[in-house]
Amino acid sequence: MKAILRQAATLAALAGMASAADITSAGDWVEMLNASNLTAGAGSDLPACMQSISGVTTLSISNVAGPWRVTVRSGTGTWDSHVTLYVKRTSAGIGSGTITGGDTYTAVSSTDTDFFSGSSNRSTISVQYKLMGLAHHLPPATYLSTLSFTVQ
Repeated sequence: MKAILRQAATLAALAGMASAADITSAGDWVEMLNASNLTAGAGSDLPACMQSISGVTTLSISNVAGPWRVTVRSGTGTWDSHVTLYVKRTSAGIGSGTITGGDTYTAVSSTDTDFFSGSSNRSTISVQYKLMGLAHHLPPATYLSTLSFTVQ
């Protein structure tokens, strides 16, 4: 009986030594809004929606041998509560394994939200952003939000 317990303890110790998956992010989106963004000139409104180009940010997931999932959340910053930031995956990237989900826009909030999932290492996964709720009544200011992508 002691030999069986010793083997189980050894396996548990080795499992605890496994390294965690890594995620890296490259790129960001900066948009300057001014009079040229008005839909019909002076006195008109801003467009209801603005999108970044596809692939403005790329994500890479490494150091994994099995399944994983990516979550996204917004960080602290100056943000108007009427404006919602969305994120979507626009490519599967390259690498072994699979990738699913995240190919429609997901609203980003201050809590972790499931974004997409997959297995094995993947790199250069393209991400796109969208802003909804822009309007001329937003006070002029610099609005800033950071995003955190987490792999689990």
